[in-house]
Amino acid sequence: MNNRIRLSALIGILATTALLVACDDGPTAPSTHAVPTPVPIPNVAGAWDGHYNPGGNNVFLCGGTVPATAMLSQDGAQVSGTVRTQNPRLDQAAFLGTLESGQLRGTLTINGTVTRVTGAATVDRLTMTWNVFLCGANTIDLRRQP
Repeated sequence: MNNRIRLSALIGILATTALLVACDDGPTAPSTHAVPTPVPIPNVAGAWDGHYNPGGNNVFLCGGTVPATAMLSQDGAQVSGTVRTQNPRLDQAAFLGTLESGQLRGTLTINGTVTRVTGAATVDRLTMTWNVFLCGANTIDLRRQP
């Protein structure tokens, strides 16, 4: 009787092993996780022109939309340069900031006052926005000069 139990157990083990070996497709490839492709930083160095809108409804207090220009330099994600407009409150400003994933962040130094700006940039369009008390959202919208 003991031999029958041993024989049954041995047959069960052999059958299970045979099934496992038969179902094995070999080694599995290591799982690969998608690595995000870094977004290339657009080259924004050079001359730009467009317009400056000081925001607000009071043209006497804030001024109206006027031409604007910028001359920018770039080192990797670091962007710097000069912004000029025909508005006496922003006739010239120094920009210093970063460009990552198309988002522009930095500061404009206007007549000694440092103002935080945000915006966006591609190889042919650049925008900057910031808020000024009483006038609201100020925007600069520029296109690359040919």
